[in-house]
Amino acid sequence: MEWRSVFFFQAEDGIRDAQESRGLGDVYKRQTHNSSEPNTKHSQLITLTEILKAEHNYKDALLYTEHSRHLADSIIDESRRMDLFKIEKRYNNQRLENINQRLEYSTQVNHYIIILISLVAIIITIGF
Repeated sequence: MEWRSVFFFQAEDGIRDAQESRGLGDVYKRQTHNSSEPNTKHSQLITLTEILKAEHNYKDALLYTEHSRHLADSIIDESRRMDLFKIEKRYNNQRLENINQRLEYSTQVNHYIIILISLVAIIITIGF
């Protein structure tokens, strides 16, 4: 069994906030709205949920748990889109490399054909 120690401080005990607060949960709610990075915001929402549970504010804890789940789903969807984009990019690069190789081969064959026709033309010219 793992034990975790969690310490909570009320806004009046050192965290200064311009707005009237009922506790750390209210302070943390305002701070989570300022984050623009999804992973950071998700972590903050999880922490906020734990704070709200500790304050017995289960209604808001449930609300922020749902926000956290939706954000987690969005993060996963974005990650999958990025993975798909990388796979498509690799596929397109490989396809272009294959096209280039075929064009180079075709160019070499054309050069050999031109050389062969030129040699045949020279032999015919010399032979007559």
